[in-house]
Amino acid sequence: MSRTSLLILVISLLVFSALCLGVPNNSPNNSPTKIQASGGLKGNITAFLSEAKRDLETCNTTLKKPLSPGSERDYLNMTVLNDTTIEVKGRLYRYAVLGIWNVSFSGEAQLEDYKVLWGQRKNITSTGGQEINFKIYSGEKVVDSFTYYYVPFQLDSFCVSVNSRRITLPNGDELTFLFMHTERGDLWLLLLA
Repeated sequence: MSRTSLLILVISLLVFSALCLGVPNNSPNNSPTKIQASGGLKGNITAFLSEAKRDLETCNTTLKKPLSPGSERDYLNMTVLNDTTIEVKGRLYRYAVLGIWNVSFSGEAQLEDYKVLWGQRKNITSTGGQEINFKIYSGEKVVDSFTYYYVPFQLDSFCVSVNSRRITLPNGDELTFLFMHTERGDLWLLLLA
């Protein structure tokens, strides 16, 4: 191959790469999710919980630990009563699904008077770890916020991981964010006591 041909090939590849880099990513995994209600998701939540319990029972402990430290196993036994209510240890919660199976790192959900917005702040690791900021609104006012670190490499060290974040708001309402992870996907829920 002549030097001129090689130079033309390299320049063509650079131009093509630059054009591709300028195109926005429209994959469903990176587009914001907007969830207004949990309607129709009862079956998916129940299937996810059943699969998580099955993963715990069949976990190959030579490769992974069954349950991540600090996981609250009670959430795996919650009962989805309908499209708006979940029961955990005899206590009823209203809920909204923030994501199921293949979650999005940005989105919006409404649960009664509260709107939750979340977005990916930055990629924190070369293996796909994400820093995700959550903001809770009551009306137009931000009433609380927090950061969740989604690090697949750490999560995949366990057959099941159940992380929760409880927030008591100034008016006394208690919100619980649940982040569940299994080998096949994730379930993110917002519970309101």
